[in-house]
Amino acid sequence: MIPPQIRRYPLIFVEKNQKSPKTSPEDHKTVQQIEPWYKANGNYGVCATESNDLVICDSDSEEFSKLLEEFLPETFVVRSGGGGKHYYFSCDRLEANRKWSDPEGSVRSNNWYVVGPGSVHPSGSQYQVLENRKIASVSIKTFERLIQKLDGESANTAG
Repeated sequence: MIPPQIRRYPLIFVEKNQKSPKTSPEDHKTVQQIEPWYKANGNYGVCATESNDLVICDSDSEEFSKLLEEFLPETFVVRSGGGGKHYYFSCDRLEANRKWSDPEGSVRSNNWYVVGPGSVHPSGSQYQVLENRKIASVSIKTFERLIQKLDGESANTAG
């Protein structure tokens, strides 16, 4: 079942046992359209777009997760099939698609998606809800401070 926290956000079809979208992130589907696909072993994606308040932080390192947990409130968290974490937040007007290599992770809010919980990663691992909480609301100023900190961390490790 698609968790209630993400049912209001745009969803897309994702290839079975893959991360590749079967449809464009702009070609949103309803929960009613996605659920039969998902129940037949298809994957699905959750979309952060310019027209909604969803921000997804994709952590691929413990260091990135620690910074997120230091700067941001507890929220809905999914373990990705690859072993990382997806942190879901609500933030009006944040237009950020930023990625860092050290610490490894990204902040996405503008026409981007993550594979949804319950889906299956190419490795065979399942995307699992780790923290079944309400999606936390975060101010744009808080996200800006986090991005500045991540930029500083990345610059400190570049030299």
